[in-house]
Amino acid sequence: MIEHQKTGYLAPEKNDIELSNGIQFFLEHPEIWNDYTERARKVIEEKFDINKQIMEQQRLYSLVNITKTEKEKKKKKK
Repeated sequence: MIEHQKTGYLAPEKNDIELSNGIQFFLEHPEIWNDYTERARKVIEEKFDINKQIMEQQRLYSLVNITKTEKEKKKKKK
């Protein structure tokens, strides 16, 4: 979800120095906060929209149901 230096600042796990570098970066550049926030919000809206997720689940369930129906038809023919 976070893209380094586009929608946030990524630091390796348990790397306190890199995490502090990221925090310092944002503290020294408050003029970029809005850009980062807007890009992050756009990613959330595109990838985590409830309506899109519901439609994708419906599509996947339809595929499962079609596959199940096709298998049942093949069994009946035998």
